[in-house]
Amino acid sequence: MKIIIRLCLYSLLFCSSLPFFGSGTDQILIPLSNPDKPGTVSINHYKGSIHVTGYSGKTVMITANYRNPTNSNGMKLISSSAVTLSATEKNNVVVVKVNSYRRTIDLDIRVPYEFSLIISNDDNGDILVRDVSGVFELNNNNGDVKLFNVSGSAIISTIDGNILTDFINVDPEMPMALSTIEGQIDMNLPGNANISLKMRTEYGEIYSDFNINIDKRKINIRKHKNTRSTNITLDGWTYGKINNGGPEYLIKTLNGNIYIKKKK
Repeated sequence: MKIIIRLCLYSLLFCSSLPFFGSGTDQILIPLSNPDKPGTVSINHYKGSIHVTGYSGKTVMITANYRNPTNSNGMKLISSSAVTLSATEKNNVVVVKVNSYRRTIDLDIRVPYEFSLIISNDDNGDILVRDVSGVFELNNNNGDVKLFNVSGSAIISTIDGNILTDFINVDPEMPMALSTIEGQIDMNLPGNANISLKMRTEYGEIYSDFNINIDKRKINIRKHKNTRSTNITLDGWTYGKINNGGPEYLIKTLNGNIYIKKKK
């Protein structure tokens, strides 16, 4: 299958597009403007999983795997409607697009070890990141978000899915935010991390094997002039510090437990 490559803006912008037809696997390679420097991958995907793995190469590799329809009446799929996979690179920023709203496409992406990620996924797949160091902005409406052997910082949100993070190093200056509605949050951190925690679960519990210095719950006082009454409530957030404290990590779920674990 032929890959169409166009170089424009005096080679500062790399554009690659590849039509694929619903069967098997297709791949495109995206060279970087500055292969020895960190970069960013941005993906707004509609349907399917997104797996990102760091490796020692100098290019971004994108493999698209098409999920075959199950309703085939016992017949072998020969072809289906075309789906276009495209990627644009400029100054080490790679923007990936898949123009499929009816088909489920699983993306397997390899990036250099030092790469930041901006990923949004709507349906029918998990987001998984492994062996990458950078800043991660990850949103998955209907699926889990899992990070393994990563470094840096993360802002992660889901609606119906669990969040699992496994940090070998954290940025000592950057805050983080992990939020889900239907799911648990499992955060693994290095034992020497210095962070401040702001945590909340409406229908679950909070557990940790860190020696967290928990602050007293804040009291909110509200006076009503019309009724001359005073309403006193306890803040629903749990605040604490790991080691010496540091940037704030906001961790919130509506229906699930929160686990803050010391990485072994």
